[in-house]
Amino acid sequence: MRERLLVAWQARLVDLMEEDPTAAEAVRLLSGELQAKLPAARQQWIQNVTAAAPGATAQGVMFGNIVNHPAPGEPPREREAPF
Repeated sequence: MRERLLVAWQARLVDLMEEDPTAAEAVRLLSGELQAKLPAARQQWIQNVTAAAPGATAQGVMFGNIVNHPAPGEPPREREAPF
């Protein structure tokens, strides 16, 4: 039930912010307040990934792997150092 509610509320909040961009800051503030109320063990599981540059891509993963594939027709890039 929790997972279904999470998906539904995420969609509603995205819709709200698209309809009223000024609501985004209020949603961020509320999110921060709620995160601060979580027990310490739960706070460490929160991950925020942001890409702000034009054409940028942001990726994040917890407890798993990210596998990237080049776009069709694009040669694979050389592997970069992990840090």
